[in-house]
Amino acid sequence: LWGTWRYCVDPQLRREDWRGVLDRIEQKYPKESSVAIFAFTNAYAPVRWYSPDYPIIVTGTLTTANDETVSRQLSNVTTYENVVIFDYLRALTDPEDVLSKTTLENGFVETNLFDSPGVGFVRGYSRNIE
Repeated sequence: LWGTWRYCVDPQLRREDWRGVLDRIEQKYPKESSVAIFAFTNAYAPVRWYSPDYPIIVTGTLTTANDETVSRQLSNVTTYENVVIFDYLRALTDPEDVLSKTTLENGFVETNLFDSPGVGFVRGYSRNIE
């Protein structure tokens, strides 16, 4: 009984709120003009589950470390107005911060950073700042 009560009143004990994060992303960065980039073989499973139609670009590898092909794989990012990058597992999959650096090199500017318990930080980048 005590554990159930703690779960209800303490947000840190709850599961990762992927649905809430993805709803927030879709409101701020519509799928018609945005893409999510992952340093992984595919989008994270919760992203595919809760936002199956959201555009993604993946590196196709488990890590970006010492991988010179990443910038080539991300070359079509310039066809989008907005880019979303998750910090989730980034220390393992993108330890050298290649995704953010490549996004910035392609003319994007970091315009948003929000946090979600369990999921971590989500970074938003935009090309046309007004």
